[in-house]
Amino acid sequence: MASIFESGSGFWPCLIGIVLFGGWIIPVVAGIIAKNWRKARESEHLAVLKQTMIERGMSVEEMERVIELGKTSKRTCEEKTS
Repeated sequence: MASIFESGSGFWPCLIGIVLFGGWIIPVVAGIIAKNWRKARESEHLAVLKQTMIERGMSVEEMERVIELGKTSKRTCEEKTS
């Protein structure tokens, strides 16, 4: 590492290469992690919702209606933003 700093000629190309590589790979990896994290949290929330509805004694039709209502409102929000 000290030889890179001493020579001076190889430092800048090396730094530019690291910035160019890290400039696109880090956001891509962060986006993939965030997307999967969100999917996992949504699945957990849906499981808790279903368990709560079962404990309340809701019928299957009522449960389906509640779950579909959540999906529909989510789609309409996405359509409004785009």
